[in-house]
Amino acid sequence: MIELDNVSKKFNKKFLFKNLSFTFERGKTLILGPNGIGKTTLLSMMFGLTRPNGGHIRCFGYDSISDFKKVKEKMSYLPSECQFPSSLKFADIIDYALSYTSENSVSFYLEKLKVNYLLMQQLRSMSSGEKRLCAIAFTLFSSKDVIIMDEPLVNVDKERQLIVAEIIKSEKKDIIMTTHQDDFVYSGDFHIVKIVKNKDTMLSEIYTSNVINKIIRISVTEPSEVSRILKNYSIDFTIKNNELILSLEPDLKVMDEIMKYIVSFRRSVNY
Repeated sequence: MIELDNVSKKFNKKFLFKNLSFTFERGKTLILGPNGIGKTTLLSMMFGLTRPNGGHIRCFGYDSISDFKKVKEKMSYLPSECQFPSSLKFADIIDYALSYTSENSVSFYLEKLKVNYLLMQQLRSMSSGEKRLCAIAFTLFSSKDVIIMDEPLVNVDKERQLIVAEIIKSEKKDIIMTTHQDDFVYSGDFHIVKIVKNKDTMLSEIYTSNVINKIIRISVTEPSEVSRILKNYSIDFTIKNNELILSLEPDLKVMDEIMKYIVSFRRSVNY
């Protein structure tokens, strides 16, 4: 779908990425990494807004720079910050969206996101979370093949995060999104792509290639005891607000051990 071929990008004579090659497959992809690692730059290059210093990026065979118009016909992009003038009302944005999508589609997302109450408000009067929800709605209206979303849920409250997650999981479009959150609310069959710094070169690199992980969320009443037991396994886990989040690659032996532990303590699990 989207192919990175020996892509390099540098700022102030220092490379952020160098000779990076990777292919994003069809489906839904989650790009994980801390702030400053290069997630936004990567998405901007993929959409053709930022020119790499070397190499090529192709979307469905089209070059992100020389075929920018063709790429825009295929992809919709949600940047990390709102790009609409603050004087606009949300209804003005909806009117524009209706020029390329159906009223039924718009109504569906407005209802799902519970943002109808924002229609007559100017963006300048909204909270940062409300602005983000308006931008998410506008992006989802798109009928394009691929949606790219940069940190879509920044400043969005937990309840709405879960709503957006469910919408995204049900979408038939290909979606690529970034996050820096360890306890990210998206679960299910996402391609997981992690960006880290190479300790020797200090370059940002993709070090795992489209491994489908399971994110398991479990309510726990003895977090310290759970933490002690799980440290015996080579498992990435986080405990926050008495909820255990396990990010596992499909290892049946480890899964069996975890499930035995859960059953022995009569834990509830949703995965």
